[in-house]
Amino acid sequence: GDSVLGLDGATGAAVWRWEPEAGQVLDLAGASGVLLVRTWQAEAGFTAVGIEPVTGTELWSVPLPRERKWLSPIAGEGHAVYA
Repeated sequence: GDSVLGLDGATGAAVWRWEPEAGQVLDLAGASGVLLVRTWQAEAGFTAVGIEPVTGTELWSVPLPRERKWLSPIAGEGHAVYA
């Protein structure tokens, strides 16, 4: 399945892997110490997920309203914008 892989900045060694419960990873962005991941699953639609970049721990997961196709996140200090 799709996943996001965290690499050690000094060695390039893999230190963590995050996989969505189902569906696919579309893209990601980073802001304010959080990786913002956008996923897609046919049954559930788009989901925005926040991941802690050092440990790969999922911080939150929020379904995006189904009435539109959401684009990649634009990340700012303390905020993420999905259009």
